[in-house]
Amino acid sequence: MTTVTIVLIDLPKGKGVAVQTDAGTPRIGQQRTPAEALAMDLLRTCNRQADSVQYGQASAALQGELIQAQA
Repeated sequence: MTTVTIVLIDLPKGKGVAVQTDAGTPRIGQQRTPAEALAMDLLRTCNRQADSVQYGQASAALQGELIQAQA
């Protein structure tokens, strides 16, 4: 089963949003699972609206878990 983590982070002083994901950089024609395809759709929106998007961040999954644990 495929899991993709996307972490949205408010930047200090309202300076926008940063996005981190453990998904790889999108490539045209690459085979995707349904979860990966949906994640790529969400990340396409992030690319248009966020201040930065970082792909391939293995720490994104851990960061997402830590944020949930603090909530």
